[in-house]
Amino acid sequence: MKIKNGYTKNLIRPSRYNPNDFTATGVALFYTVMLLAFFALPYLSEFTGFSEVLWNVAQGDELFVMCVDVIISQGLILSFALVYSAIKGVNPFSGGGYEMRFDLTPMLFGCMLVAGIQICFSPLHYAFSESAASFGTGGSVAEGGISGNPVWLAVYIVLTLLLPCICEEAAFRGILMRGLSRFGFFVALTLSSSLHALFHGNFQQIILQFTGGVAIGACMYVTKNFAVGAAMHFFNNLFAYGFVVFGETAKRLGVGVYDVTMSFGIIAGLMMLVTGAYYFARYTRCKGAVENGMRRKPVPVLMSAESRAQNSSIVIDASQITEFRKYYPDAMRYKRGGFVSLNKDTKSPVLPALLLALCGVLAVVYVVLNQFGI
Repeated sequence: MKIKNGYTKNLIRPSRYNPNDFTATGVALFYTVMLLAFFALPYLSEFTGFSEVLWNVAQGDELFVMCVDVIISQGLILSFALVYSAIKGVNPFSGGGYEMRFDLTPMLFGCMLVAGIQICFSPLHYAFSESAASFGTGGSVAEGGISGNPVWLAVYIVLTLLLPCICEEAAFRGILMRGLSRFGFFVALTLSSSLHALFHGNFQQIILQFTGGVAIGACMYVTKNFAVGAAMHFFNNLFAYGFVVFGETAKRLGVGVYDVTMSFGIIAGLMMLVTGAYYFARYTRCKGAVENGMRRKPVPVLMSAESRAQNSSIVIDASQITEFRKYYPDAMRYKRGGFVSLNKDTKSPVLPALLLALCGVLAVVYVVLNQFGI
């Protein structure tokens, strides 16, 4: 490797670096395979006799079965995420500018934001859920509630709080959203949130799953911190349980108490929503100002042969490009009169767009079949 201008005099090669090598085509295939696996899982469980064995072990305890179901489903999501990440050589929890770092202030404001969304969108959520419940036969709890040991109810709540904030975030924000970033932030955010909401397999949850996913994805993108998204997902699920218990308690105290309580709750939720959104807007603005004001180390640039003499910062052999881009994710090359990132997906967007459209169709079909209990 030939060095010019001394920009890479002290070349540091960490033992393990995780660039963002997720592409739109790759994540579309990743989502499709994962969705098909979840669609086939109930049929596979029936065919192998696993369902019968599980119910025999549970001895009629539906809560125990639900706990096992959560462990299997979340474990499957995490397994797909880890396998795909291993194939790409990328850590789903970091790399490509993202990291896993405990940062209390954005975590707290992120939790405040999702709490505001839960409260403010709950009327629309419940109205939509009632309409969706009448559409089909699946996706709703049977009359008479769920039977089982209360201990397993506590275990189920803990599992649904802890597992999704790691497993689902790794798959849908850590991989899917980052892979779709070639289409821009807003497209990546809305597409990943939509596909995440549909992945739950019912129409009842789609409002809060989508709005919550948008908030989590946006905050993770702004902070570049996976821990912020995981904390928001955890609190979102925790607050959902608490909000239901709070509403049911208020109903028992009387219709008037319930109406007054919910009215004050909406006001509080709106304040939390505005406060959280304002914080992250300020965070984005301040972060941009700091980055623009810093004296940043020049990024090594790989130029074409004809441009080396005048403009090259670093000259390497073409065979070294693959290795070079791993250690310098921001490196650029001179091409067609301009600079192009070495890590940029320069392939045609037609194939990933078609695959993503297929993902959307399959996700809707998956929800409809679940809704009818097929």
